Amino acid sequence: MSAMDDIARAALPVAVALLAGAAVARAVIWARVDDDRAQRLANRYLEPLCTWSVIAVGVQLFALVAGGDTGVGALAVPLVVGTLAALLRPNDNDADAPAEREPEVAPPTQAPAPPAPEPPTPAPPGERLWSGDLADDPPPQAGRQAAPNR
Repeated sequence: MSAMDDIARAALPVAVALLAGAAVARAVIWARVDDDRAQRLANRYLEPLCTWSVIAVGVQLFALVAGGDTGVGALAVPLVVGTLAALLRPNDNDADAPAEREPEVAPPTQAPAPPAPEPPTPAPPGERLWSGDLADDPPPQAGRQAAPNR
């Protein structure tokens, strides 16, 4: 028994389980169940369930062929499962299913920004910006000096 045989045996139950989920979703849509939540879930997950079922069938078919088992009996079951999954997929002309709409989300409301503070009025020439004795001020420097390394 090779690894491809193990893959082929594991892929078929996955494909069938996904097909069963897709069949339930399609039945909910066709039956027009009154539960809005069930309708939304069925509309949302029908296509992915069908797609992944077809992918699992493709994996199984690849594993069967790579393992050398190309008999009609071995290929018939995955082909039937894949065909059913493809037929259950929703199409663009599907008038039975209402168009799925994402719930509208209102834009977040923001509190109004506080008014900008008024800029300070510049001091008139000749007045100081701080209190204190003018003699305490250091003398103006012509340029900056580099700070000594410590």
